[in-house]
Amino acid sequence: MSNKFLKGLKISESNIHLDSYELLIKGLYNHDSITYLDLSNNNLGDKFGNIIARLIAQQAQKRDQIVWSCGLRNEKVMNKDYSKGLRSINLSRNKLGKYSAEALANALGNEKYIRAIYLNNNRMDNGACKKLIYMMRKNLYILTLDLRNNPGYDEYIHARLVMKMSKNIHYLYQQHKKGS
Repeated sequence: MSNKFLKGLKISESNIHLDSYELLIKGLYNHDSITYLDLSNNNLGDKFGNIIARLIAQQAQKRDQIVWSCGLRNEKVMNKDYSKGLRSINLSRNKLGKYSAEALANALGNEKYIRAIYLNNNRMDNGACKKLIYMMRKNLYILTLDLRNNPGYDEYIHARLVMKMSKNIHYLYQQHKKGS
């Protein structure tokens, strides 16, 4: 049974071992009420990206399954259960690099519910930043992707990121106007 009142979780500046983080994240797989996860400034290495990617994929699968099961019976989803779950993830000031960027880009590519991801002050090179920018071509729902202060963050990445986020804001505004 999950805690229905926990809206966010912040663990910062801790020395928790990676295995313990993995257990913690597994506990969040089906946790409906949590909307933000802040694991900033924890010295998390590049392997941690896979752990977060699995959490994103698990929550997306659960959300999509609710919508799919209603669609089988031509029912309209009456409540907002399908939209519950993570909206914001803060992984800033860690040691995430190219492997984390790839795992996160794959998990976020078709994710419709996460609106913000903070990856600033990590170890992502230019190729890692470009993978995340490329992911934004498919993901029309992320409104904030912070990659500042990574070794690969430059003027080109900044310009592309601003353009992608602006398009997403416009897209979501149009969806809101339509009532979707």
